[in-house]
Amino acid sequence: MTVGIIVQTRTGSTRLPGKVMMKADDKLLMVDYVINQLKHSKLHDEIVIATTDLKQDDVIFDYVTNRNIPCFRGDEKNVLERHYQC
Repeated sequence: MTVGIIVQTRTGSTRLPGKVMMKADDKLLMVDYVINQLKHSKLHDEIVIATTDLKQDDVIFDYVTNRNIPCFRGDEKNVLERHYQC
């Protein structure tokens, strides 16, 4: 059985917009920090970033795919369907 971790990300948060692409420290963005922590787990086969298909989330897609991390994009309003399709 293949076990995957889906990391839900988007830039359109109302409380802290763009937090996923903010710096966590001098070297890493928040998304890097989350991915690096998950990579330490021995319980998964793959990590996938799930984001919306909105233009504003192109920055997430570009950033993670340039780092060879799979990224799935789907409807902004239907998170459950986005995870299911992922």
